[in-house]
Amino acid sequence: MKKKKSFTLAEVLITLVIIGIIAAITVPVIMANHRKSETTAKLKKFNSTIQNAIKLAETEWGVPLEEWDVSDMDDGYDYGGDGRYFIKYLAKYIKYNKEYRDYFSDDFPKGCIGLYCVVLDDGMLLSFDNNDITFFIDINGEKGPNAHGRDQFEYMLPNSSFYNYKKKNNTREDFINDCAEDPALGLTCSYILQLYDAWEIKDDYPIRL
Repeated sequence: MKKKKSFTLAEVLITLVIIGIIAAITVPVIMANHRKSETTAKLKKFNSTIQNAIKLAETEWGVPLEEWDVSDMDDGYDYGGDGRYFIKYLAKYIKYNKEYRDYFSDDFPKGCIGLYCVVLDDGMLLSFDNNDITFFIDINGEKGPNAHGRDQFEYMLPNSSFYNYKKKNNTREDFINDCAEDPALGLTCSYILQLYDAWEIKDDYPIRL
């Protein structure tokens, strides 16, 4: 009778060790890629929502975004970001189910950066601070990590004066370096995504998601 071959205990242990090493290398990469894809999808969805609202508002007001009246929207630190730009032009075209106006209230969402904040229908948080021509978006809602460049991003209205200034005076490399040095420095991580990468998390994005 032929003797059946079988694996020795040593061979089984070696195989398990190899599988463990491969898993330890590949699983974090797979998870990181998933987080990148998920973040990209959420940011692109938000961008699409805003772009659609802008088009509808431009039709309603009969002038392009660049000519909207923001004379009372950006008067320095005396103005506290009460969302008036958003309310005046865009709010009716964006679905949200709750708003917060009291930054010091106990129920003010943790993910809101600004003083006026709304909860979008998909759970994202949209807030404003000091002026209303830039928005702050937290794609995870009230869940963590509530960190700049990871789930919190600044959104500049396209072709606004602030948007054009940032585009004209900075290169992608400038923003990459600033983001890597300090993610909270002017939310420069967001500028990489909006001005140069069409809200796509690329391989050289400095923040680990």
